[in-house]
Amino acid sequence: LFTHQGFSGPAPLNISRHWLRSGSPKPEVLASFLPGRNGESLRLELEKESLRHPRRTVERFLSERLPARLAQVLMKKSGIPAALVFNQLSRIQREALVSAVLASPLSVNGTAGYAKAEVTAGGIDLAEVDSKTLESQKVPGLFFAGEILDVDGRIGGFNFQWAWSSGMVAGRAAAKKVLAERSAPGL
Repeated sequence: LFTHQGFSGPAPLNISRHWLRSGSPKPEVLASFLPGRNGESLRLELEKESLRHPRRTVERFLSERLPARLAQVLMKKSGIPAALVFNQLSRIQREALVSAVLASPLSVNGTAGYAKAEVTAGGIDLAEVDSKTLESQKVPGLFFAGEILDVDGRIGGFNFQWAWSSGMVAGRAAAKKVLAERSAPGL
């Protein structure tokens, strides 16, 4: 989703966790606006269209496959005038269009921050906890669950599932430890 404040929706949310961890100050993100297509298939489609409808505008062709406003932006990025018809489209313009449609660079300046975050990454390193109980290896009797641990997943319920599952594991392990300590001889 393109918004007045930037990109939103599942794709940017899923991608953001990777580029944040990359440590790159200026990560490169390339968008393909026709998923499932590659350069060869789009070039072939453009060539066929140019033979079938040489007087048809390139913008009309693109607008049938993408939202009209996005098609206009991609045409402009490609340096192709809106009124250009297929029989006037040069090879260089065709390649620029293919690149704009299938590998369009999107500038990334940051995230909307913690206040807008749906999931946070980072936290306690998993190497510092027992994987079977989620008990701290540094502070016995301290158990962790959910986002306090350095675990995050793509959107779609995976982070909720981690919170619930890790809470169940840590809670059961903590209860078991307390019961074992209470029933230990000498208490």
